[in-house]
Amino acid sequence: MLLTTGAQTFHPPVSARNSNTTSMGEARRDGTRLLPSRRPQASGRRMKSSLAQLAEAVIKEAQARHLTLATVESCTAGALGLLLADAPGASSVFHGSFIVYTKANKTVAVGVSPALIEAHTAVSREVVEAMARGGIARSPADIAIAITGVAGPEPDEDGNPVGLVHIAVASSDGHLSHREANFGARSREASRALTLDAALRLVETIILASQNRRHPPA
Repeated sequence: MLLTTGAQTFHPPVSARNSNTTSMGEARRDGTRLLPSRRPQASGRRMKSSLAQLAEAVIKEAQARHLTLATVESCTAGALGLLLADAPGASSVFHGSFIVYTKANKTVAVGVSPALIEAHTAVSREVVEAMARGGIARSPADIAIAITGVAGPEPDEDGNPVGLVHIAVASSDGHLSHREANFGARSREASRALTLDAALRLVETIILASQNRRHPPA
């Protein structure tokens, strides 16, 4: 049996921008120039490394418990699946991804009801949970991780704000877990990285609490 967790909302602090530099550097009064800060690039590299390590841990833990995985992705557009597929041992654990970027494909690919989307919008707990259940129903995976959100740079057509994300993890034995996050107005790359981090941590928690089951990818 999988451990279910209640919805949680996260509001991480917005990083302060270095006002002394620009991407090309700024001129001082004495004619010299300040070099552009390298911190954002370094931070991006650290985040990518951290995500790869998390994905590797998820694959290893799923292997140890004989569990298989699939993803159903909207705003991350397959990025979670790529992280999992790149991890050592993925071929014995990871079945693949449904990329459901549009409302129409959420319906066609994983069976989300158009009426549900109309009632709650595509970025909602109700829809992400339906996406996760659809991933279970349409794949041989034991666990499906679903993500929907607004990566920006503008709010979506239904008025959902930039940075709002819903994540759900469903299991083949009927258990379901949901998490909500609001990462605020960030770049698309930063918003997606934070979303991937939250999704990997949620599924890791679920896997660690699960019983053994296995349907290996063909």
